[in-house]
Amino acid sequence: MGSVAEANEALDAGRVAEGKQILETLLQQQADKDDEVLLAEQEKALLRLGQLHRDQQDSQSLAKTVVDSRQFMASIAKAKTAKLVRILIDYFNDIPNSRDTQIAVTKENAAWAKKEKRIFLKQNLETKLIAQYFEAKAYREALPLINELLKELKTLDDKMILTEVHLLESKVNHAIGNFPKAKAALTSARTSANSIYCPPMMQAQLDMQGGILHAEDKDFTTAASYFFETLEGFDSIDDARAAPALKYLLLCKIMLNLPHELPAILEGKVASKYAQSRDVEVMKAVADAQRNRSLEEFEQTLRQFKEGALHRLTAELASDPIVRNHLSALYDSLLQQNLLRVIEPYSRIELAHIAKLVHQPVRDVEQKLSQMILDKVFQGVLDQGAGCLVVFDEVEEDHYHWKTKGCTPWAKEWFTNNLVGHPTPVGDGPATVKIDKLSGFEGDVELGNRKGKLITIYDCEVTLKWSADVDDTVVNGTIRFPEVSHEIEDNNETYRFETELLSESSKTAHDVYSVVRQKLAPSIENVFHRFRAELIDTHAKDLGHDDDAPAPAKEAAPASGGAKAVPSASSSSSTGAVSLSTTEVRVSSHLAISQADLWDLLTNPLRIPMWSKAPAQFSPNVGAHFSLFGGNISGQIVEVAAPNKLVQTWRVPQWPAGHHGTLTTELSQGDDSTKLDLILSGIPTGQEDSSQAGLENYYIRGLKSLGYVAASSTNYPSLGTIL
Repeated sequence: MGSVAEANEALDAGRVAEGKQILETLLQQQADKDDEVLLAEQEKALLRLGQLHRDQQDSQSLAKTVVDSRQFMASIAKAKTAKLVRILIDYFNDIPNSRDTQIAVTKENAAWAKKEKRIFLKQNLETKLIAQYFEAKAYREALPLINELLKELKTLDDKMILTEVHLLESKVNHAIGNFPKAKAALTSARTSANSIYCPPMMQAQLDMQGGILHAEDKDFTTAASYFFETLEGFDSIDDARAAPALKYLLLCKIMLNLPHELPAILEGKVASKYAQSRDVEVMKAVADAQRNRSLEEFEQTLRQFKEGALHRLTAELASDPIVRNHLSALYDSLLQQNLLRVIEPYSRIELAHIAKLVHQPVRDVEQKLSQMILDKVFQGVLDQGAGCLVVFDEVEEDHYHWKTKGCTPWAKEWFTNNLVGHPTPVGDGPATVKIDKLSGFEGDVELGNRKGKLITIYDCEVTLKWSADVDDTVVNGTIRFPEVSHEIEDNNETYRFETELLSESSKTAHDVYSVVRQKLAPSIENVFHRFRAELIDTHAKDLGHDDDAPAPAKEAAPASGGAKAVPSASSSSSTGAVSLSTTEVRVSSHLAISQADLWDLLTNPLRIPMWSKAPAQFSPNVGAHFSLFGGNISGQIVEVAAPNKLVQTWRVPQWPAGHHGTLTTELSQGDDSTKLDLILSGIPTGQEDSSQAGLENYYIRGLKSLGYVAASSTNYPSLGTIL
């Protein structure tokens, strides 16, 4: 019987067949589970034989070795078996054109592991099989296996494998274009990773996928942050995927129109190691072309690296859909910029002349101009008969937008205050009839602002309960106005009403009933006539209407039965700043992150883009001005009590000019999470819902998209690990 040492000696001497025979004979021997010496020798023989087949590029022999080794593997520990099988399957990665064989071997071994009830090995092999399907672009085969494996893993609560499978799920869905599913899967992967120690390689892969998905959303600022973290993560473990991460980082800077930042990035300690790669050279040349806004230079740059059409880059770039798609979009953007520059001085220009100036075929130029017209990049029309482009002057934009405010709750309260309890005399004595209750109110009330004109829109049904006490006799009933609307006011019509006597019929009751119809009903109508003016007077300022003096309401119609008409109320005009009625909203969430790290995420300008998905200008110092979400939120720091409380003035462009709210951010450390409270006060009335939705969507969901959902673990991940 030979040994592994003898086999190595034969192999080193060039006697390959002899060395191979020794290893195979050694593996075929029966070994007791207690014979540790022989089992250790057989383990070495198995690995050496696998290496031999790998070096000989013999995928079939390697596959046979994996199958034949099962007898030996039945004699060793399950954990060691899983390790050996994974190592042998990984040897296929170094053998060209062996993907199909590797998939078949992995699939067969997964079935064997299931039969032998080696669940851990089965799950590991199925995870490898999903990755192999992904590399082979066999997405239809991968998805059912992912769904089945996820069901098993969620019951077993194996967070590490669960993280890996969710990551593969995100990659597969991204590859087939199901971006919402890809994002959801990545969030699930981050959530699982946050509850365990996440190895640097896995964290780097999560960051890489996060950057790719943000780039697909054209959120290149956040994507660049993720790719930078990926670059550092892969570099820390000397993984070759650091180079693609750098390539994607440079691509994001190019797409952000920041080519001047590339030299500083490439001079960094980490990036400088990969700065001489061919892909990086391509990115640098593309950045130069973009900086010069030269379509011709852009084409020449790409052709310099490989002959052929514009989008045929180097083999590596051509096979990378991320780079290919975004550089195609960049080319399209450069073409559009060049076309706009050419046509700007003209009202009519020949297509052939445009094509000559931009060095593109006439057909391509015509198609692009047609697309630009449809996208309303400029106003014009293509005269195909004459082969010309006719450019029109830009139509002045209408800056007056239709805005409305719902006023139904206010209207119900107004009718109650102005109708209930007001007495109407019954005859010449002290008896009166009065409204006891607004018993029914159906319909909607809105105030709109269109082109600076205030428009009232309301159509309601109003039902009132009335009563009277005449000579110790109580009489009661109801009066209903089926249509209280702006149209009745517009058309100067009389309000229709229906009244019902609820008391027992008597002479007194009928006398009161007559008073209700002849006196009470007209007095109610007078109140209806005042409603429009007070609706405008109360709510006009909330629609940004500068003129506080609405047109006076018409004078109320004379009441029948001798009742005097009540003149309508009109508001007096005033000057100065517009006052606003305001309100407050509060949004809270528990996040699986330490208080200190959450404070840094909210106040560090380098970290804010990770969750805000937009450039940020921020300094956590009292008096400092800030700008978030690409300038859509602005304000000034009022109070800083790190890491517990931050107070800022806060406004959005849609609010009236000069008006600021106050955003108070409070952080409270809990046992297994940090509670985040966002209290926004000073919101113009009517914008509560949109403000609350903004806080939830852009702040809370932005933070949760990083995986910070409440977890049971008290071990908080650090920013360096998560981001």
